[in-house]
Amino acid sequence: MIHQSITGRPIGLNELVDWFNQKNIILIQIRIVESLRYLTCTRPDILFEVGLVNRFMKTPTMIHFKALKRILWYVKDIVDFDLFYGYSNSFDLVGYSDSDWAKDINSRKCTTGFVFYLGDTTFTRGSKKQSIVILSTRDGEYIAITSCVYHSIWLKRLLRQLRMSQKKPTEIYVDNSLVIVLDKNSFSRDKNN
Repeated sequence: MIHQSITGRPIGLNELVDWFNQKNIILIQIRIVESLRYLTCTRPDILFEVGLVNRFMKTPTMIHFKALKRILWYVKDIVDFDLFYGYSNSFDLVGYSDSDWAKDINSRKCTTGFVFYLGDTTFTRGSKKQSIVILSTRDGEYIAITSCVYHSIWLKRLLRQLRMSQKKPTEIYVDNSLVIVLDKNSFSRDKNN
């Protein structure tokens, strides 16, 4: 029988520890994002940041981990602030909509956001990256308005089922001063031709 001494291992102990640490950091980041997504139900002010970090959870890096730490520090600082829902006799559904134009430098897509109030209380809100790349801010606003109108129709049907039908049309406010100016100019150009 020949005795051979084992001089090395297939993987070094330091590399194994580094591999486990990297895997654990990724799992920790995923768990933190899951917890923060749950927290956004009561803390809508962190919704955008958590959604942004969540996009990169398939391959998170230390930059994303630092961003998560900043969000956690922010949450720690605002833990004593409350979201207060007061009493109101008004149950009119009012919506607000806005979009940014190509702020996402990776995909050049717009983000559409809306919020609906039932009386004085925030009833629902949402933010979503648009599925297409648009060529102008006006197109982005139109897509945002359309998304908001679809959501308002769905909410009116829901409120009707809850026996809280809306008698008046739903007002939707849009940050659209540029859209109005552009539409007036295009209308006057079309009229002159």
